[in-house]
Amino acid sequence: MFGSEMQRNFILNSIRNIHQSAKIHKNKEINETLSTDEAKNVERQQKPLNKSELSRHHVNVRLIDKYLLVWFKKYKSINDVPSRIPEGILDHIHSKSRIRIANIIMVCGLILCGWATWSGKKSMEEGDSFTKQIEDRHKRVREEYLQSQAKQSKDS
Repeated sequence: MFGSEMQRNFILNSIRNIHQSAKIHKNKEINETLSTDEAKNVERQQKPLNKSELSRHHVNVRLIDKYLLVWFKKYKSINDVPSRIPEGILDHIHSKSRIRIANIIMVCGLILCGWATWSGKKSMEEGDSFTKQIEDRHKRVREEYLQSQAKQSKDS
């Protein structure tokens, strides 16, 4: 099932690419046959090719996609988002969200690094360190062991 769906998508994308290249080639032929002034007027009238407009492939929208579309202000609310939207718009929103989330994670990482540095300096000023904590724990474990040995020697 997955292989046939992938094959179908590949064929549809190939047809779309051929159709798009035919449109571009046709526009070039028209511009070559027209005089330079007429070609400039035709170029002004033609809209630039937009990938999302050329792509007729629509995809189902998941709940997280709806939240992303509202987050990036493509729609005013989650209820306004249709159940199917063009694939190009969804890809664009996913790319923007990846970038924004990566930036948020980097800022959080910088804040945590600053906090770790600050708390490390504070504990160093107080005289607290990992080696001191380990030594204290070893002393405590040794004392407990010696106490248990003394208790066992009293009992026997």
